Amino acid sequence: MTGESAMAAERIEYAFYDTPFGRAAAAWTGRGACAAAVGADDKALLRMLSGALPGAALVPAGKGSIHRSECETLFDPFLASPPLDLRGTGFQVAVWKALMAVPPGRTESYASIARAIGRPSSARAVAAACAANRIAVAVPCHRIVRSDGSLSGYRWGSDTKKALLAYERREASPARASTLSRKPAVSVLT
Repeated sequence: MTGESAMAAERIEYAFYDTPFGRAAAAWTGRGACAAAVGADDKALLRMLSGALPGAALVPAGKGSIHRSECETLFDPFLASPPLDLRGTGFQVAVWKALMAVPPGRTESYASIARAIGRPSSARAVAAACAANRIAVAVPCHRIVRSDGSLSGYRWGSDTKKALLAYERREASPARASTLSRKPAVSVLT
């Protein structure tokens, strides 16, 4: 069973959050956060989660859910995120893990990520892996730019990407960056 078909059979909880970048939503399985989105309003966010998790039984989380409070950290690029339930190909997961190693306030190119994972001629495939990422902010595809430094597309919109990068640059400090632990526990299904 693939990661996506296994997810379709699961009960997945979700919740909405207010973030410095606007309204956001996160969804999680028993293994960790499996989707996170940033958008305009709760209805649009729920559509985004449904699209990212086709066939899943999405259930609103109760107020006392431990995952509800854990997942709020997904949207703070300076905090360690909760466990992540990454589902993708081996290549996609390698790209996502490489992106999680890029500190807030910095950017990398598609080509540099391709080199970092030992696939130097795979910059276009890195872009495709970013497009397939379901977890906004915690898997920081917003930190990837073109080789000339210009911004490229972003699943949650170019305005959101600009806002995330501006926030990280403004809030990043050497002291804060040195204490940063952004490497969550990762559950991988390929």
